[in-house]
Amino acid sequence: MENLTCQFLQTYNEKLAVDLVRLARCSNFHYLGAILGNYLEEIFPHNLDIKEEQSICQLYSNELEKAYFTTKRVLGL
Repeated sequence: MENLTCQFLQTYNEKLAVDLVRLARCSNFHYLGAILGNYLEEIFPHNLDIKEEQSICQLYSNELEKAYFTTKRVLGL
């Protein structure tokens, strides 16, 4: 995770941003994934993958209302 974070901070690559949130989720760092997703959504507001990963992290970290509204943004409702 540290290497991926360093690579992202050097390049601000959108794919690395998605991979960073996904890695947090897959590593059971759900609160971290939710926070990262929130931050990265501000940088890449059009990226649905970040929002989707963020909503899953919010769901797993029991932030159900936030997960609901993030999912609504993914679906465009």
